[in-house]
Amino acid sequence: MYCAHCGKQQEIGDVFCYACGVKLRGGEIRKSNNVERFYDYNGRNNQMARMTSSDVNRAKQSKTKKPKKIMMMVICLGVILLGLIAFVLMPSLTHGSQPQIVEVTPPKFDEIHPFSDGLAAVLIGEKWGFIDTLGNEVIPFRFDSVRDFSEGLAAVRIGCLDHGLWGFIDTSGNEVVSPRFDWAYCFSEGLALVRVGSLGDGLWSFIDISGNEVISPRFDSVRSFSEGFAAVRVGDWDEGLWGFMDTSGNEVIAPRYDGVGSFSEGFAAVWFGEWGDGGMGFIDTSGNEVVPPRYDRVLRFSEGFAAVNIGGYVDGFWGFIDTSGNEVIPPRYNWVGSFSEGLASVRIGDWEGGLYGFIDTSGNEVVPPRYNWVEDFSEGLAAVWIGDWDDGRMGFIDISGNEVVPARYDRASSFSEGLAVVGMRGNHGGYYLGLVNDSGEEVLSPTDRDSFFVDFFPDLGFWQMSRFKWCDVAEAVIIKYIRDGRFGIAHVMQ
Repeated sequence: MYCAHCGKQQEIGDVFCYACGVKLRGGEIRKSNNVERFYDYNGRNNQMARMTSSDVNRAKQSKTKKPKKIMMMVICLGVILLGLIAFVLMPSLTHGSQPQIVEVTPPKFDEIHPFSDGLAAVLIGEKWGFIDTLGNEVIPFRFDSVRDFSEGLAAVRIGCLDHGLWGFIDTSGNEVVSPRFDWAYCFSEGLALVRVGSLGDGLWSFIDISGNEVISPRFDSVRSFSEGFAAVRVGDWDEGLWGFMDTSGNEVIAPRYDGVGSFSEGFAAVWFGEWGDGGMGFIDTSGNEVVPPRYDRVLRFSEGFAAVNIGGYVDGFWGFIDTSGNEVIPPRYNWVGSFSEGLASVRIGDWEGGLYGFIDTSGNEVVPPRYNWVEDFSEGLAAVWIGDWDDGRMGFIDISGNEVVPARYDRASSFSEGLAVVGMRGNHGGYYLGLVNDSGEEVLSPTDRDSFFVDFFPDLGFWQMSRFKWCDVAEAVIIKYIRDGRFGIAHVMQ
């Protein structure tokens, strides 16, 4: 038996066609004189309805057309459905592609130190522990005091300030050096400065990363190593003299100065008499006097130049010398900062009413003093302040003094990896945080009241953002924030 609609052969007893679903009425195809004819029995009058072979072929073709139509309908419906999904999700997808400030840990810590070696010291109550950049507790809260990790180790104290002892742990929390010191500093250049005994009577020595004493205590006071040299003092605070030793404990510069600074770019500040009363200069690593002690104040060398002062810190004037001691920029500014990215900030006028600008290493005023405050250049941009502390606004300029970001924000941080955090005050205090890129575009608005909120804006110095790998997949910038009087950490995700 065959279907009268599609011509497909059916099983005996079928009521509906398996191919097209038409109800079967009975019939058959017969071939006579090489002509196929379909005989369909009319159930009502029992007469035969005849179909030619072309009728049969059309009937067969209708079976193939119908699934194609159904398929086209399914495809159209799928396209419509995908369009609706894209329409609904596109705003969130677009937003997600922009940098965001994402809370990693809620504000639950009483203090957070900056991250070092991938870990940050955190305080809850009276105990310290360490967390990683995702906010996970890596080292439990069991210490009474800690120092930041340096060269893979952190100094930790067990016990109170007066009677507790210091030791060292690694980044997994394992005890590397048992607590046995009355005081300990961070490792620097493979050595850590430690003391056994009280501050007045105890002696200082150096240990290596295994806790072995490599430089025995024989000085009355010692500082940590910098560029392979550590400042040492022989004698008491009032009458003692300072010199330097190397990492083997050899005295390379005999104690003969009333005060010294640490080495920076191969030079250390030295002075005779009371600090600030005149007589400050510089020596090199061989102890040679490169700059005679003729200045009232000096700053460390940075990018080959050191700031020097004549007349006192407050009332005197500042200029710069090079590594040969030449006065390349005469003292004529009321205040200067160190060189950073080839430029140094300078001020004309006193602290309250003076204006800030920038000079290059030749003393040219690249940015004339016209701002109420400036930050050092970072990634080719510097934050600048116009107005007073309460009502002023901050923006950014480039190294030519061009305004890249207009001064329209209440607070702004320095740039890190192409982004800077900016803030706008809330109606009842605190700040809403946003982000600007180094092209001056606001990629996350701080005026959106759904933006990240903090009690205080991250300080421009101590809270400086640092870069780290996030989940070993993407990079992020980390900041710490305060909300409701407690600390948390957030990521600036790109």
